[in-house]
This record gives sequence, structure tokens and C-alpha cells, in this order.
Amino acid sequence: MEVGGSIMHSQKQLRNGFTLIELLVVIAIIGVLVGLLLPAVQSARSAARRMVCTNNLKQIGLAAHGLLDANKVLPPLCVNATTVGNHKKSPIQVAGPYKGYIGATTFYFLLPFLEEATLYEQSNKDVSTVVSGKAVYATSIEGFLCPSRPNAETVAATTNGGANKWAIGNYAGNFFIFGDRTALSTEGRTRLAMITDGLSQTIMFSERYGTCGNSGKPNDASTWGNLWADSNPRWRPHFCMNGQEPDAANIASGCNMFQAMPDWIKGCDHGSAQSLHSGGIVTALCDGSVTSISPAIDTVAWKNLCDPVDGNVVTGF
Repeated sequence: MEVGGSIMHSQKQLRNGFTLIELLVVIAIIGVLVGLLLPAVQSARSAARRMVCTNNLKQIGLAAHGLLDANKVLPPLCVNATTVGNHKKSPIQVAGPYKGYIGATTFYFLLPFLEEATLYEQSNKDVSTVVSGKAVYATSIEGFLCPSRPNAETVAATTNGGANKWAIGNYAGNFFIFGDRTALSTEGRTRLAMITDGLSQTIMFSERYGTCGNSGKPNDASTWGNLWADSNPRWRPHFCMNGQEPDAANIASGCNMFQAMPDWIKGCDHGSAQSLHSGGIVTALCDGSVTSISPAIDTVAWKNLCDPVDGNVVTGF
């Protein structure tokens, strides 16, 4: 009886296990669930990255208004290389509260309003100043980087053959807001009253690739880019101006339609803004609001949204 009882007990133990077919069914079900959930997870991650980027632009827009309240005039786009020489060693010449800063850009002046006051103060009006063992221009600012950027780099090499490393940014200023098309200068002095097409109908900031080339080779001689603290014509953080200098031809042909997620080293147009997300480009308007603009927008409408004084007011975008 004991032997028989042991055999019956063993059989019960065997019946408590899974058969091969049952295991395969379970594995198949798990595979189906993973296949269903993975796109949802990826979509949630993409939405989270887009939200971070949107918030960054919101903070940048608010910082511009804070700076405007303090100085009564918006900051210049950057040093005007046409009149005072090239690169960071040239000081801003336009009269006003921003005069004398060396190599500064719009984004440099926003630092005190983006919880980066210490870096701004220690730079002593020069982006080449070394702070905490690193030049200001080589310092990555989290609020200037979008997590959806196609190139994972936060610091890029300039293409002048040197070994200097410069921190990229994924946001750019509208030349028509921060430059001066009348004086053919990047050193604008814009007040809100000068934006006659309406603050909520004019783009102030936009997304942009940190590295932008067309050769297929990163840091090639033909590579351009977007550095938050550099006045080098090839790497200025701007859109709506073609070429390297704000001459009449480059300004007239500027404001090309933004590019919807192009290849960052093969099909990137330096004169344009680039969307970093599917479904449209995130922009900060002159009233401080943030909105996404569909790639289906008409090219003319995009230009009108960028031009603050052309009289062509766009609504419902």
C-alpha cells in the first residue's frame, strides 16, 4: 500500500506541472501582450520628451519677457560679425544695456532668468571665461537641450579645424525679432510695440537641430549648427536668415519652411528651423505662449508667422 500510495502521490505531483503545449501558449500570450504594449510605451516616452521640450521653450519665452521687463528692450541675436569681426572675441556694439558683451547670444542673456545666474555673473560678460574648469561656451545647459534631438551629443566641435568644443542648443531665436533687418545686423533692439502683427501671431523661438550638415559626415567642413553661446556665423542660434551674414539677399530669402525631422547630417538646411518631433514643430510665440505648428501649414503662412511687421496676420494655425 505504501508503494501504491507513493506512486499515486508522484502522479499528483506530475499533474501539478505545465505541459510543453501549455508553456508555449503562455509564451505566445506574453509575446502578444508585449507587442501590444510596446508601441504604447514608445508613444508615452515620445510624448514625455515632447512635453519636456515644450516646457523648455515655455521657460525660454518667459525668460525673454523677464529680461525685457528688466532692460525695456529684447537682447540682440548675437555679435554682428559683419561690422566688428568674427567669432567670440568681438563685443556687441549696439548701444544699450547689452553693449560690450563678448561673444554673447540671445540665450546667454537669458541665463539669469533660467536659474543660471551664477554662471552668467561669473562669466564677466565674456563667453570664453572659464568657470568651474570649463569655458562658458562649452557648458551644456539642460534647459537648452531637447531630449528628442536626433544627435545625442551635447557638445560639438566647431568646423574651423580647431579642437574647441562648444555646447549645442536645440532652440533658436527668430532673426526678425532679435536681429535688425534695416541695419543689416544681428544686433537688434526690439521692443514689443514694434511687433505690429500681434504677439500671439508671431514666433519668437523655435526648435532647431544642434548639428546641421549636408555631407553625411559630422563636423565636416560643410557642417553648420546651433550653439547657444557662439557668434560664429556658421553656428549662431537663429532661423529666418540664410547664409552667414545678414545682408539684403540673405534676409530676403530667409524664413524657409521649417523641416520636419530631416536627417541631421544629410538633409539639414542651416537657414531653417527643424522639428524634433513627429506631428509638428514646437514654437514659443511673442506673447509667451507655446504652440505646435503642423508641417501641413502653408509655406507662406509660416513666413508670415515669423515676420512681425509684414501685415499678414495668420490665425487658426
